[in-house]
Amino acid sequence: LGPETEKSNGFRECDKALHEALSAIANNNMDEAKKHYLQARNYYMNLNSEQKKDIYDELMDVYNKLAR
Repeated sequence: LGPETEKSNGFRECDKALHEALSAIANNNMDEAKKHYLQARNYYMNLNSEQKKDIYDELMDVYNKLAR
C-alpha cells in the first residue's frame, strides 16, 4: 500500500475542497471559493499533525488568494 492509501477521509475531503476552491478562484467566483475554503479548514482542524503538515501549504495558498 502506498502513502496515498494511508490518508484519512478527512485529508482527502480537505484536499478535494481546496481543489474546488482553487477552481472557483480561477473562475473568479470568490463566494464559492470561500465556501470551499471554509469546508477545507473544518476538515483541516480534525487532521492529525502529520496530515496538517502535508496540506498546510495548500491551505495557506488558497487563503492568501482569497485575502487579495
